[in-house]
Amino acid sequence: MREFSILMASMIFAGICQAVETSKISFPTSPAMTQADVWFADTAVNPRGILVLCPGMNGNGEPFVSDPKWQSFATKNRLALAALSFSSPPAQLHAGVGYTFPDQGSGEILLSAIRKQYGRELPILLYGFSSGAYFTELFVNWRPASVIAWCAHATGRFEESPKGWPPGIVSCGELDGTRLGPALTHFKKGRATGSSLLWVEVKGEGHQWTEKLNSFVRDYFSSLLNPSGKGIWIDAETGGELTENHAKKQPSLSAWLPSKDLLQPWLALGSL
Repeated sequence: MREFSILMASMIFAGICQAVETSKISFPTSPAMTQADVWFADTAVNPRGILVLCPGMNGNGEPFVSDPKWQSFATKNRLALAALSFSSPPAQLHAGVGYTFPDQGSGEILLSAIRKQYGRELPILLYGFSSGAYFTELFVNWRPASVIAWCAHATGRFEESPKGWPPGIVSCGELDGTRLGPALTHFKKGRATGSSLLWVEVKGEGHQWTEKLNSFVRDYFSSLLNPSGKGIWIDAETGGELTENHAKKQPSLSAWLPSKDLLQPWLALGSL
């Protein structure tokens, strides 16, 4: 009897953990985009939104939509899951041409892929690293009304003329020397518009996309999707709680958390 119970428990656990199959939608390439694929995992029936993961330069999105942690997160929050496999010649990217610039065509490719996969537009959560962070922040500035929330990690640039943005995280590794300054400037410029942003400086990390940040971002997104209160304003350097009025008076020095429960995890990442 004990062996039967163990077998049943194992079968139930395997069913819960069974990976969702992935699929890919491909679009025609061009001199500026040598690959234009969007990967999907249908992690929810009638999803209320879609999480789009944006890897680093010319990265492959398939491992991200296959990742059990991202699939589990998406299912738990009734989200579809997608990831980009976009590429452009590096010389063109450095010259301001290519997939990292959504208004040049890559943004519409993503939106078209979502419509083709689900038959309608879905509210988007974006999470990008390096060149994927570049795409993320530019997409948010290009189509802010399409985005629920976002995180741009280790970007190397900042928006010169920011619009009002949806809630989001700008993050960078403490040791990511060439990107830390531009990322912090991006956060400060966004806060100057009144956007509810959070700054995360990951202690001891260089130019990396780490699981400890991924875990925090999942919790941040969950708090926004399943709100339990108004969130809190904090001092972006000390973590001390601020009034909303104080945060408005010193926007570049303040940050917003969707839940007080995220304060200690934020501190643990090394933002001080």
